[in-house]
Amino acid sequence: VALPGGHVEPGEGIEDALRRELMEELGITPVEVRYVCTLLHRSAEFRRLHYFAVPQWEGRVENHEAASLRWVPLTAPHDLDLEVDRLALAEYQRVYHHA
Repeated sequence: VALPGGHVEPGEGIEDALRRELMEELGITPVEVRYVCTLLHRSAEFRRLHYFAVPQWEGRVENHEAASLRWVPLTAPHDLDLEVDRLALAEYQRVYHHA
């Protein structure tokens, strides 16, 4: 299980990339965006991952790209495959007081 994400295109800001990726992957447009954190993740190379929370959006969440789609409760970080995603979830809970 991984959080939705994607790459920032050349000349694109990170929030613009977020909006584009949400439309491409889930068919939604964010109404409210909260920056959570930026973490380094090593896969084939080091990548800088920018995490955002989207508490409000327009549209219906649909699966446009993933093998499957499911909701993961904030209280179940162990369901996420990547340690970096679990760290970002913990930071979201710390910053926004969602225990």
